[in-house]
Amino acid sequence: TTTGTFTATATASDPAGASASASKTITASAAAVADTTPPAKPVISSVASTGVSGTLSVTWKANTETDLSYYYVVRYDSVTGYTGVGTYSKSTTKLTDSGLVNGRTYYYRVRAYDTTGNASAWSDYKYATPFAP
Repeated sequence: TTTGTFTATATASDPAGASASASKTITASAAAVADTTPPAKPVISSVASTGVSGTLSVTWKANTETDLSYYYVVRYDSVTGYTGVGTYSKSTTKLTDSGLVNGRTYYYRVRAYDTTGNASAWSDYKYATPFAP
C-alpha cells in the first residue's frame, strides 16, 4: 500500500537487557505517476474506392491500449493540402470520405490519442483515387 496511515515502532536494548521502545504514526500518500506513454502507431489496413463517385473508404486496425480515447484522421492531396477528416471514437476503425474529386489521389494518416492526451506517432500514408462508377 502506498497511501494510508502507518505506524513504525523502534525498540533498542543494551547489553544488560534493558530496553526501550517508541512508536510514531504517520499518514502518507503517494503522488500519482503521470502517464507519458503514447498509444501505439495506428496501421491503416486499406484505402479504396467504394464504387460511389467521389468516395473513398479508409480502414485501420484497432489499437489495444486500455486507455485509448480516440483517433484523428487527416487526408492530403496536391491541390488542397492537408485537411482534417475527423475525430473518431476508439471503437471506430472505418470511415467513408465523400465529396472528393474523381481522378485525384488522396493520402490518409491516422493518429491515436489516450485518455491523458498522449498522441501516437502518425500512421504511414495509404492512398487511393476515387473514380466514377
